[in-house]
Amino acid sequence: MRTLITHLAAEGTTVLLSTHLLSEVEQICTHVGVMHQGSLVAQAALPQLRAAHAARATVTTDHPQDAAKVLTDLGATDIKTIPEGLSAAMGAVLPEKTVASLVLAGVPVKGFAQSADLEDLFVSLTGEGFDVSG
Repeated sequence: MRTLITHLAAEGTTVLLSTHLLSEVEQICTHVGVMHQGSLVAQAALPQLRAAHAARATVTTDHPQDAAKVLTDLGATDIKTIPEGLSAAMGAVLPEKTVASLVLAGVPVKGFAQSADLEDLFVSLTGEGFDVSG
């Protein structure tokens, strides 16, 4: 289904996807609208929504100075050295682009974690989490 939706969108077809599976939204969608109790509480291009909700990444590496240069070049801000490497505010920079850029620059990446995703954004917009227990 992801391939079909992506293909249709690439051909110029508007595809409306309604889902609670936000990991799917992150993989497929270019624009997002967040509904809460029947009201639209946010609507924007996915990178704009991500930038508004400052995601932080933690890079575990023995070369934090080299990693900091790569993250700065990508547009990360508020870069802080921590015992295991560094952390930074990533804005709209995608995690996969971050890791690929670090590896391409020869920075040994022992671990990577990003603290904010669409689920975190949803919670910050609505004040509610997900109850998937039924």
